[in-house]
Amino acid sequence: MIKFKRITLYVVQKIHMELESRRSQDIIARAIQNHFAKNCASYSNLEVRLCQRIQYKQETKIGIQRCNLQSQNYII
Repeated sequence: MIKFKRITLYVVQKIHMELESRRSQDIIARAIQNHFAKNCASYSNLEVRLCQRIQYKQETKIGIQRCNLQSQNYII
């Protein structure tokens, strides 16, 4: 029974960490979008493309982390 409780606590902590990470990534993404919306005219196409690429990489990284988290839950 103690072992089960530790595993449950571990899973809950992992999920909480992922949610916190997702919230902070959402805040960063919103800040980037707001910044570009306000200053769109002052940026070149190249800079916009670079920002979109960085944002895509961040989203991909988050997706990979979620897959890893789900697989860890099944391994436990």
